[in-house]
Amino acid sequence: MVARRWLILTTHSSGLTTDETSPGPRPTRVRWRIVSLLLGFSIVSYVLRVNVTIAGEPIMHEFHLTPVQLGWVFSAFLFSYTAFMTPAGTWADRFGPRLTLAVAGLSWAALTFLTALVPGLVFTSVATVLGSLLVIRTLLGVCEAPIYPAALKAVSNWVAERERAFSNGVVISGALVASAVTAPVLSLLMVHLGWRNALMLTSVVAPMLVLAWLLYATDRPREHRAINAREFEIIAGSGETRLTATKAAKHLPASWKLVLKSGQAWRLFAAYGCQNYLGYVFIWWGYIYLVEARHFSLVRGGFVTAAPFILGTIATPSSGALSDRLTARLGRRRGRLLVPVIAMTVSAILVAAGSRIADNRLAVALLSAGAALCWTAEGPTWASTMEIASPAAATAVGFVNTGGNLGGFFAAIATPWFAKEIGWIGAFDVASLLAIAGAVVWMGVDSSRARTLST
Repeated sequence: MVARRWLILTTHSSGLTTDETSPGPRPTRVRWRIVSLLLGFSIVSYVLRVNVTIAGEPIMHEFHLTPVQLGWVFSAFLFSYTAFMTPAGTWADRFGPRLTLAVAGLSWAALTFLTALVPGLVFTSVATVLGSLLVIRTLLGVCEAPIYPAALKAVSNWVAERERAFSNGVVISGALVASAVTAPVLSLLMVHLGWRNALMLTSVVAPMLVLAWLLYATDRPREHRAINAREFEIIAGSGETRLTATKAAKHLPASWKLVLKSGQAWRLFAAYGCQNYLGYVFIWWGYIYLVEARHFSLVRGGFVTAAPFILGTIATPSSGALSDRLTARLGRRRGRLLVPVIAMTVSAILVAAGSRIADNRLAVALLSAGAALCWTAEGPTWASTMEIASPAAATAVGFVNTGGNLGGFFAAIATPWFAKEIGWIGAFDVASLLAIAGAVVWMGVDSSRARTLST
């Protein structure tokens, strides 16, 4: 409900949907309900992704795992998630986001339940517990790979180009909502119920969301019974939004080749990888950093861990709306790159400064602001991806997200190593340098109409 209110208020205030104020019947708002459901999938997928990072502290102590071994568990998810990202985009292009997200959501619930059930109850030795966690998390990565290719494919089908960066920002902000909520809620649940029951409770939401999705969603606007002609016209815009199955979806090998040959796609791949490295430092290791390096209690650490994600939840859709406005005024190239270039540069400065400050309150404030700014590049990233590859949007999203998750994969395994060898300040410095590198790469991104997938 809160997400829907954001969507309605921000869309009206941004002036992006002036068609809605013209004479005649008011357009329906089916597209925003679809986006709200996609936001729900984003939230649930991330809750079930990051819950093990909060449960990681008691899991390490119960099974005598080292931080490096826990990093392997984190990386197992990202390895398979990354490996299957582009194929998942192809599946979404072929089978549509409705079926893809339904099957994926049910699998998340089952694997999260197994994460709580198998270690320690079925397997008890360090080796078998570690092995079971690696297998389960690897499978979870495979099953979560379709979430953003399918969700952003749905955005491409359902949302006009002039509203896409905002809509993408809303969907992606679900990851930040989940990260903000998971740490404090799961910490409290673990204290009162134990980590197993806490994980089991988080798994029950996914099937309910899948049911709502199947009852309401369709792959394309023309298939939905509740949409009226006015909203259909808004979505269609000037014909840039694809409302029917495209030729690329029918000839997927050609789509793969076009994406892999695109210099623009590779630039977004690299920039998103640099951005995600910094972001995943906070997602995977933020809680443990606060507890072990800053000496927060388990519960307080859980609440403080939420700070960057709360800020990011506000900043990400807002920056998407800003990117849409800048693009309308300055054109695709300058309008899309201004937000990520400035935000990622300032983010790097704040994170490097925050890690050096002894005062916990000020350090948390700077680190949180730095992380939130880094995530503001999400909306422009996915809007640009769709603009360079709209006929094969899900395939391109999967490809770019592969780059992002490679950054997250290395953040999971490299951060504890850097923290051990050169300290936490050095670990954050590496992330900051990569954010600056990502900003530099962004300067070469151009999704203007003159460009195509092959340039």
